[in-house]
Amino acid sequence: MTRQVPVYSCMQREVNDIRLQDLPAEIWEGLPEINLVETVSGSRPRQATKVRSFWSKQRPSLFFRFEGDDDHIVSTMTKHDDPIYSEDVVEVFLSETGSLQHYKEFELSPANVKFDAKIQNSLDGNIQIRTEWHAEDWVTVFNNERESQRFVCLWELPFHHFTGGLPAAGSEWLMNVYRIDRHPVHGDEYSAWSPTGEINFHLPHVFGRLAFKEMGSSL
Repeated sequence: MTRQVPVYSCMQREVNDIRLQDLPAEIWEGLPEINLVETVSGSRPRQATKVRSFWSKQRPSLFFRFEGDDDHIVSTMTKHDDPIYSEDVVEVFLSETGSLQHYKEFELSPANVKFDAKIQNSLDGNIQIRTEWHAEDWVTVFNNERESQRFVCLWELPFHHFTGGLPAAGSEWLMNVYRIDRHPVHGDEYSAWSPTGEINFHLPHVFGRLAFKEMGSSL
C-alpha cells in the first residue's frame, strides 16, 4: 500500500527590500502551519515545533519561520558546515526536481550556524554529502527567548540555488522538515513533518510535497 505523504500549500506573499528580521508579523498570519511530530511514532513530541513558509516572486526566495519550545539549548559549534546535527538543529530537505536521489539539505543551529549540502542518495544506504556546495546568500536569523524557553528562527532561501530558479505557481517540490533536540535528562528527540518511522532523516520516499500557490489562492 502506498503511503500518503503530506502536502504543504506554500502561499505567495510579496516583500520589498525589508530585512528578514524586520518582516512584519502579519506576513506570517494566515499561512498554513506545520506541526512537527516524533519521527518514529508520529506522536506528539515533548518539545513542540511549528513551521510556516511562503514564497515571493518579487524577491525570488522561499521563506521559512520556525518557532518552538526549547528548555535546554545545546549549541557549541561556530563554523559553517560544522556537524551541527550532533547538537540542536532545525532542518529542511528539498528536492526541486522531484528526484529522490538528489536533494539539498539545510540546517541551522541556535547559534545561527549553518550547514548546507547537496546530497546524492543511492537509496540503498550509500549517501554522499557534498559540503563543498554553499548557498552563499541564504539568510538566517535565530532568536532564543531564554526566559520563556522558546525560539523563533527565520530563513530566506533564494531560488537561484535551485534547478530551474523561480518556480511557477502550481509546481511542486519534494520536502521534509525536521528538528533534533538534545537534552541531558530527557535524551534526544527527533521530530519531522512527514515521519520517517526510524531515526533516519535521509528517507526521501517519505518526503512530503511543497505546492506553490498563486497570490490569494485558497488554502
